Amino acid sequence: MALESGYIIIWLDAHIGSKNNCRKMKEDFEVGLVEIATVPPIPHDPIDDLICAIREHSAPILFTDSQEEALELIENNMGFRKVIFISSATLGRQIVPKIMEKELQLESYYVFCGNMEAHRDWGIECINDGLNIQMFDHETTLLIRLCRDMSNILKEDGKVLLNTNKLEAALKYFEFALELADTAVNNTIPDQELGPVRDHTSNSTSGGFLYWNQYLPVNASDQGRVYLSKTIEQNNGMCIQLACYVKSKVVNKNTTMIRLSNDENPNIGL
Repeated sequence: MALESGYIIIWLDAHIGSKNNCRKMKEDFEVGLVEIATVPPIPHDPIDDLICAIREHSAPILFTDSQEEALELIENNMGFRKVIFISSATLGRQIVPKIMEKELQLESYYVFCGNMEAHRDWGIECINDGLNIQMFDHETTLLIRLCRDMSNILKEDGKVLLNTNKLEAALKYFEFALELADTAVNNTIPDQELGPVRDHTSNSTSGGFLYWNQYLPVNASDQGRVYLSKTIEQNNGMCIQLACYVKSKVVNKNTTMIRLSNDENPNIGL
């Protein structure tokens, strides 16, 4: 990497965090997020440092299987980088209280686990404690959401630069944001991977807690949009959601429209 990046992704997982495990998945994430590897912190000057070659097949993602190392990485980076944190649900349950106790700052937090329903109540507790959390059961949907979120972060940071008349730097941020948005769109799930659609619940009043499922129908001629699922079970304050990044209107087995419930303008494309 030619420059110090303004963003860092820290991934804590007992299996994935091991150096010799999940090499192909790690490579997919590094390639998908290459655009953010060369973006320095906004206060960094001169602007010319922004304009550098994107590191090939790489991104600022650090994998670890140690809670202590993860906490140290967050503490050492949060002062001058935006920290994106990913963990398994099991280790997340253990490390989140420590993160809150130390008042460590996270830009966003993602949980990658095999059984989201088993960890639903814990996720809602995290939200009620002020931690924005998103949960995924497949690396593809996690990569799509991560690329999309990073695209939005870069876009907002680009606006900050634009407002301070740093036009060339702002343009570079917007270019990176567009590349990441394209990555999100291009990584939709092919038709041959279709499977049974499942319902997942989320606390719709707290916001930020989304369940994701890879098994949703995808139309190859789509337009980059995600649609809102209907709200049910209003008697207990819960909202059933089905969500996945696709390129067109899709319907599930109950003909429920799908989108993100907390998007400000859900009817526009990525």
